[in-house]
Amino acid sequence: MSVSFGLKASTPKRRAAAPLAAFTAVEDDENEAVLSEGQKQAESERLQSEGNVAADAEKYSSALQAWDKALRLTPARAVLHEQKAQVFLQLGRYWDAVQCATEAAALESGWADAFLTLGRAQLGLGEVC
Repeated sequence: MSVSFGLKASTPKRRAAAPLAAFTAVEDDENEAVLSEGQKQAESERLQSEGNVAADAEKYSSALQAWDKALRLTPARAVLHEQKAQVFLQLGRYWDAVQCATEAAALESGWADAFLTLGRAQLGLGEVC
């Protein structure tokens, strides 16, 4: 058996089975740019409801996807960040829960639910503040 470090005979190149998600998301971003603020808010609320239904059915991946789409439209909606934190708590992803709950608490500093969720997430990580 010999080892060769030279050029090998041409091998067939593999093709990706599907387009990368990073490039297909650009089309969604372009569509979002043409929506008015009112339309963005309405679509965000629709996506939030879609995510709520998915989360109630314990389809957490679908819920997170819907809420992420809603957050791209209306990033300052604290309730979406808090809902994501709740799902991350269900999944045992405490660091992600802390990140989302921190964002929710920062956006709505008077909202007790955001701070409650943040506390639960920190407790999951072992941080008792």
